[in-house]
Amino acid sequence: MVQAPSFGHHRSAALAVGVLLNVEVITAMRQSSKVDLPSSTKDSYWADPSVTPEPATSCRKRLKSDYHIHPVKWIAANMNPGRPVEKQVEYCASWCQEESECMSFAVWWQSGKVEDYNNAYCYLCSSEDADDHPHDGYVWYGKPTKAEMCEDGPCMSVSDGEQSILANFSEDEGKGLWFGVATAAAHVEETYENDPWVDFAHEGKVAAYNNSVSGPYPDDRLNFWSKPEEEIDLAAGTGSKVFRMGVEWGRLTKFKSYGVTDLEAMDRYVEIARMVKARNMSLMMTLFHHSMPKWASSMGGWGNAEMVHYFFSFAQRVAHAFGDLVDFWVPFNEAHVFVMLSGCTGAWPPGIDPKPSAIQGAACVTNPFGVYATSVKHIAEAHNKFHRWIHDLHQSINKARPRVGIAHNIGYMQGHNLLGNIVNRVNEKAVHMTFGLIDQVKEHLDWLGLNYYGRELLTEKGPIVAPDHEYSESGRAVYPQGLYILLKRFHARYNFTSYIITENGISDSTDILRPAYVTEHLLAVRQAQREGVPVEGYIHWTVSDNWEWADGYCPKFGLVAVDRSTRNFNRTKRPFYDTFKEIVRSKIITMKQRDDSWAIVQNAALRHTERPFCRDETSDDPSLGLDVPAMRKVVPVDWRFRGLSQEENGCFFTPWRSMDVRAVAMPDASCVTIKVCDPSQKGLEGVWLARELRCPGAITAIKKRRVDCTCNMLAP
Repeated sequence: MVQAPSFGHHRSAALAVGVLLNVEVITAMRQSSKVDLPSSTKDSYWADPSVTPEPATSCRKRLKSDYHIHPVKWIAANMNPGRPVEKQVEYCASWCQEESECMSFAVWWQSGKVEDYNNAYCYLCSSEDADDHPHDGYVWYGKPTKAEMCEDGPCMSVSDGEQSILANFSEDEGKGLWFGVATAAAHVEETYENDPWVDFAHEGKVAAYNNSVSGPYPDDRLNFWSKPEEEIDLAAGTGSKVFRMGVEWGRLTKFKSYGVTDLEAMDRYVEIARMVKARNMSLMMTLFHHSMPKWASSMGGWGNAEMVHYFFSFAQRVAHAFGDLVDFWVPFNEAHVFVMLSGCTGAWPPGIDPKPSAIQGAACVTNPFGVYATSVKHIAEAHNKFHRWIHDLHQSINKARPRVGIAHNIGYMQGHNLLGNIVNRVNEKAVHMTFGLIDQVKEHLDWLGLNYYGRELLTEKGPIVAPDHEYSESGRAVYPQGLYILLKRFHARYNFTSYIITENGISDSTDILRPAYVTEHLLAVRQAQREGVPVEGYIHWTVSDNWEWADGYCPKFGLVAVDRSTRNFNRTKRPFYDTFKEIVRSKIITMKQRDDSWAIVQNAALRHTERPFCRDETSDDPSLGLDVPAMRKVVPVDWRFRGLSQEENGCFFTPWRSMDVRAVAMPDASCVTIKVCDPSQKGLEGVWLARELRCPGAITAIKKRRVDCTCNMLAP
């Protein structure tokens, strides 16, 4: 896992949607006279008709006598006067199908009344982005595909209230999902002779180490080597079906040698694995997780082709020792990240002296014949060799087919300014960073594991900490949408039969963000499943707070807090531990769960609550960790997942959101100012709130409401 720089039940009723004006109108509908009509994942907006719409940037007016997209916008003219609504949409969609440039269409009724057929206009648009369509008036928009229509409008049912099930991961729903928790050897085990990470820390190259944050026993990490039962019991206590752990190559092979040199250590790992299985959890075993034996680093690490043979011999010996105990094999975790941070930037052991400049680091990564490319090539060879060997072995002795995958780090990159957009476009062209390793092992994967934590906002200087975005303690911007986007992107490229979220979680010692963070990312996973991405498992990082690489002990990722002031490392379950346990048990996420988790974030933002932050926002290099965390206020920004297309058995309402950055929307469609103001003041007048009604068949309706916002009196 890497959080360093990322270079790092309910009732249903048959309902119809009437025109939603300032007061919502939802009436019973007749389930009859179904007509196939064009639709999409963003089908129709039903909005307040009282506001004149702004011109759309990529939409062009289409008249019934016009057969070409042309630059004229918002011309006052009629489209098919006298035709019923379904015909209006059908004609507009058919025109869009005729035009090669048309990516979507919009039908707009200027009066806001669909019965007023004489005021309907068709727009053909060269973009799929909803923001390019008019948002005011009565609008139907979409791509020219199919959706069900009933006589009076879209066919839909709306689930009842807060018990509406937004995601159901049970097997009988056809989109099952198992849950797990993860840890890694170098995060939790006590040190050993020639431990590369402990030695690196003793050289002063790890933040928050051997100080008030780490406590007096940083080298002991979590005592997992001597007392693994405590961590394993906590993992089993969540109800998780999979426990992900790893072995430490340097502990097992203490000097330059093939295979394993410390057989007692190997026996101890087998003993720990049996503890996991005894608690009815499947075992996912990682063989290389960001820790290279010092003797291997002295040989040039993964840049040396000999390392393929040394690792393969080690992996063979470990696999023979574990036998049938392992259910999932992960030969490599985030291998490309390790190569970049150890071999190109020197941020990880063994380090590079003198430390390379940013330009030198970038050159290392982009050079097709350099350390990065060569090392990734050798890692791919080692993975493929292990995959072939263990499959052949199992086949020769008539054992079940082993499941071998890889845990691959992904982050959503986005430009934060003009130059940042250019940098991001260049990054997107450099597909070797995102896909290079997977391209080389794709024929030797039984499943693909993805580790996702959030978004990186880019400027010309690289990743930044933007004041208007929410972040984990370790400096990753919270962005559940990115997980959905990247799952779709990887599946479109590879079409693997199975994906596992091998790591997802947030460093948040306050437990303010974690409930909403996990909830929203699980909704993103569910939406990806609905759209055909076969995600089979979700693994939370991690059980207890532990050592986080070059960040030391500052970021707190655990479901369980750790008291590092004594050598017992006493654990205390955070509130979300029990919430996660309930999600694992029920395999559902309800509207109430979502609202409750978001209320924690929203109330903290309105109270101007501060959270620890392990990055220096004032530094030119905000990727560097702090020895002692700074404090950062919870940001009043709505970062929830916005791509959920439906409730499990019908339609659902998305949460209200404010269209004014100075206010936040509340669940009851009221709003509160972000800025503290005196009760005698008026707050903000005339703020637009919006929410959507989303349904199966990709039918979407939007409701806008104009309200006056009260003063924020929650902040101290």
